[in-house]
Amino acid sequence: MSALSKLETDVDLIMIRQPFSKEFYVVWNEALQLYRAGDWLRAKPAFEKVHLVKGSLDQPSLNFLAIMRGRTYTPPRGWMGIRDAEEDINI
Repeated sequence: MSALSKLETDVDLIMIRQPFSKEFYVVWNEALQLYRAGDWLRAKPAFEKVHLVKGSLDQPSLNFLAIMRGRTYTPPRGWMGIRDAEEDINI
């Protein structure tokens, strides 16, 4: 079974995702794509918009914002779209 079909058929995964609107996922995916592409100046307001769409603070978005803020919204040289999980993000 593919991961996508599991998202659509697994009862537990459906319930976990239920509180989130389709708009939330659209905004979240846009923010994450900008982050991974290294366009952190545009990713910042996109992650901030996630909070508005969700109607409350979103911890993953806060983490990405902290990572970017810690580097003054400039990805590291040679950015490949991911970071070392061991890196200190000073949250």
